[in-house]
Amino acid sequence: MTVWFQTDRFLRKGVAALVLVSTMPGGEPREAPTTENDLPRLIAALGHEHCSERDAAQRRLLHMAERNLSAVLQEAFPAYRKAKDPEVRIRLRNLFRAIFRIHVVDRPRGYLGIHMGVAQAADTSGRPCPAIQVLRVLENTAADAGGLRVGDLILRIDQLDMREDRLLETFAEYVQSLSPGQTVRLTVRRGEATHHMDITLGSLPSAIRDAILARSGSIQEQFHQWLQTHYEEYRRRPTTPGSPQQASDEITPTTNNPLRSAVFGDTHSPPSSPD
Repeated sequence: MTVWFQTDRFLRKGVAALVLVSTMPGGEPREAPTTENDLPRLIAALGHEHCSERDAAQRRLLHMAERNLSAVLQEAFPAYRKAKDPEVRIRLRNLFRAIFRIHVVDRPRGYLGIHMGVAQAADTSGRPCPAIQVLRVLENTAADAGGLRVGDLILRIDQLDMREDRLLETFAEYVQSLSPGQTVRLTVRRGEATHHMDITLGSLPSAIRDAILARSGSIQEQFHQWLQTHYEEYRRRPTTPGSPQQASDEITPTTNNPLRSAVFGDTHSPPSSPD
């Protein structure tokens, strides 16, 4: 838990105010629903002369990101690169951090509730295949409620490719990529019989989530990786010759762009920044 509180300070830097203004009584925003067409106007409003307008725009962008993350990032990345107003850049940087916290750190994750190992089994056609062996079923978990037993061999979960290399990690990562309440279909070998079991996932306990985050490196490092991944997805979007995105990427290569300095938590942008 010590690691969690230490790394969480990075997220609270500049994010606390954003999280605070993003919540209204009853948990709902007062403004009308935001659509993708509103995004350029909202980003421009981050530099409005009135603080209340800047806060409202930032709040609405955060709510929009909860519904359509890709659309918000695709508008925010080029806006950040082109912004000359320090207020706009700071608010976009804080928006990126708040989105990361919501979508990665605090996101509820699926949980089955088993201790597991790797075993060899036969698939439904009788061919040898790797399987997840259930070593223990924890009480009052999704696995317990769904009827899994010690000794069961899980041959498949949904359509996941159950390859032998990194089998345990791949299985766990898949379950945690889903949300509590979602249902997975397991193909289970029990003795000589094969069963199909639909199990509704529970919620990954916070202590396990914190341990996973700690093993994955610092929160800031994970933020860097998360943001870089989404930035690369943005750059791969189809573009037309002469478009703002193409021109911007030609000026500043990915390995030396202002996102890696200012957005990633450093104090200053590099001198080569086109800003």
